Amino acid sequence: MKILYLHGLDSHLQDDRRAVLLPYGEIFAPTIDYRNCPHLFQELRETYTDVEAIIGSSAGGLVAFYLAQNLLKPCLLFNPAFTYKQELPQNVQANPHYAAYMQVVIGLQDKVITPWESLWLLKEELRERQPVEIHLYNTMAHSYPIKIFEKEVKKFFKQLTVNN
Repeated sequence: MKILYLHGLDSHLQDDRRAVLLPYGEIFAPTIDYRNCPHLFQELRETYTDVEAIIGSSAGGLVAFYLAQNLLKPCLLFNPAFTYKQELPQNVQANPHYAAYMQVVIGLQDKVITPWESLWLLKEELRERQPVEIHLYNTMAHSYPIKIFEKEVKKFFKQLTVNN
């Protein structure tokens, strides 16, 4: 399976997370300068049309949310930066026909991305019958422990095999 991982702002795919993802397939994890890439969405859409799953964290989770809908791919989002949508260089919209599986993980102690505002914005973007699971962790902040990452990745790929 081809997996696209989109890191957060000023970040990268950390080695421990890469190790968790490797058993599930081939990992594509471009280093992205979100502040200076005006055609980011278009470039990702053109480069990664053949990926089978998209995973994103924070700013990468925000981009992954819209990219997955555009490419009709399942996605796993960790603390997606929904509150920063207006800062995306391109005007992107939710796809009303998107029906792939989506799993969203939100830490309720996040001080970077307001969790309750993120949930409200997510609700506004989802279709009525969108297959989505939202996992809330009361003790999780913006940075999340590897154990939560492992647990959520395992759930995500198990769900993908159930849906196929």
